Amino acid sequence: MLLESERTKIEKDKEEIGKIKAQLDESGKGAEKVNEYLKIFFEKDNIKIEPTEDKKFKLVRGTEIAKNLSEGEKTAISFAYFAAKLEEQNNNIADTIVYIDDPVSSLDSNHLFNIYSFIRDIFYEYKNKKHICKCKQLFISTHNIEFYNLFCDWSEKQGYLIKRIKKSHCDESILTKSEDVIEKYKSEYVYLFSLINKFNNDPEPKDTFEHLYYLPNVLRRFVETYLSFKYLSRKSIEENIHDLISNRVDCERARKFMHYHSHSLTINNLIGFPDLAESTDVVNIIIKAVKKDDSTHYNSLVKAVNNITREKNNENHS
Repeated sequence: MLLESERTKIEKDKEEIGKIKAQLDESGKGAEKVNEYLKIFFEKDNIKIEPTEDKKFKLVRGTEIAKNLSEGEKTAISFAYFAAKLEEQNNNIADTIVYIDDPVSSLDSNHLFNIYSFIRDIFYEYKNKKHICKCKQLFISTHNIEFYNLFCDWSEKQGYLIKRIKKSHCDESILTKSEDVIEKYKSEYVYLFSLINKFNNDPEPKDTFEHLYYLPNVLRRFVETYLSFKYLSRKSIEENIHDLISNRVDCERARKFMHYHSHSLTINNLIGFPDLAESTDVVNIIIKAVKKDDSTHYNSLVKAVNNITREKNNENHS
């Protein structure tokens, strides 16, 4: 009886040892997969995880325990672990619904393109000139407009906005179709130019408050952006607009128009809005100045806006 009891105990111990070995093997394989993904993110073996004897993991940078991780590094490590877990236990990704929430940290966008490329590589395959999702469904949410635009540039799927609705007792969120401004224009700069260009080309510009009220601010923001990248200027628009408009009279006219109507300096500013004739003249001055200063850039802006308009017209007729 004693011998039989010892044999039973030995068998149970062997079974337990086998389970532990299997778990360690599984942990080792999981760590290898996570490290494979981390190498894709960081393009080197600088940061990796190593399994410990108590079936846990430690994170190392080189040969030392990793400390002081950036927000981007934390996000990348979490994402690599998440992707590795999806492949555990022979999980069939084609039958899996995946939701990725904000993979790019707003505090560290250095890894934006790495994460974007990683998602494309892991969750998509290219067949018959199309990017086909490997998952049953894939949902990606982000606060990062650059990241959003990267996907919109090649994905045929519809983008949506999560809109927060405030109520008296509680808040709720709804899904709405993404705005054309975000879907089509990609950047505020191109959108601002489209508004200015449309006003300039309109044979009968609208003299309503709705159209004239926003115009000075639109012009100001467009000109500030143009001057900042064209002349690498950090000065205010009042100090460097002469770089764009060489005619001193036109320059002062445009400067005063944008400055006066974009700031509530007097009571007249608060109760009135720009005159149509003055607005038309200033828009024309700025459009001509940009065209003269950099015709290649101006033509590119016009082409971009025309392409967007053509796409919208085709969608409306389809």
